[in-house]
Amino acid sequence: MTDAQDTARTPNRTEGAAAQPRRGSGSLMPVFATPVGQFAVPDAAELNPAIEAAILEREAADLAQGGSVARSNAGGWHSRADLLDWGVPEIDRLYDAVERAALALAAAMAHAPRLEAQVVRQAWANVSRRGNYNKIHDHPDWHLSAVYYVEAGQSDPDAPPQSGWIEFVDPRGALGAGDPPGIDPDKPVRLPTQGGALFGNVFALPPRAGGLLVFPSWLRHWVHPYAGPGARISLAFNLRLESVRRVG
Repeated sequence: MTDAQDTARTPNRTEGAAAQPRRGSGSLMPVFATPVGQFAVPDAAELNPAIEAAILEREAADLAQGGSVARSNAGGWHSRADLLDWGVPEIDRLYDAVERAALALAAAMAHAPRLEAQVVRQAWANVSRRGNYNKIHDHPDWHLSAVYYVEAGQSDPDAPPQSGWIEFVDPRGALGAGDPPGIDPDKPVRLPTQGGALFGNVFALPPRAGGLLVFPSWLRHWVHPYAGPGARISLAFNLRLESVRRVG
């Protein structure tokens, strides 16, 4: 057994080199990783015109009768959570794609080839125009949430670059206790893809028409103010999985 004095001594150059792990001997463990699924809906170009028309018609009717539902939205229009009862075939077809994507993400989280479940669901529409945004929030009492972009809005060269982007808040609360050595908290070290940060708390994605994001409902998020002309139109979904069964 090596005594404390032996373990405390400084190794020489040869010992230090020998102590390094050999190439290929390590492993990466994604401890407390937060999954965000990004999907493209193949029939988006076919579905979106009818969905957009139905949403704008509902928006006009609601505004004529007094306004919008108020949730996380700061301005803009938020429908009631009855989107899946509107009787619009294109919305029903879209929901089928949302549920498939959500179950695929859940299966990946469960390390299962496939999952089957009874899905409790709700959905609503959002319309944002210049200056509208969504405050930071989460979706309590649900398992998975999703956002689908019907219309991403238009760019404005004078607008901030993240106009209408969705931003997820780093759920690792202990990061706020102190910054890693040598890291400027105002300039997080960024990964080379999709705006993620190696150290820091920024993960923001631009809206893309036909794009679908699925994420855990507890993951807090917000939407940057939309600063372009026209409208940014999205659908939001909450899903609760019951009687879940592993398949395969």
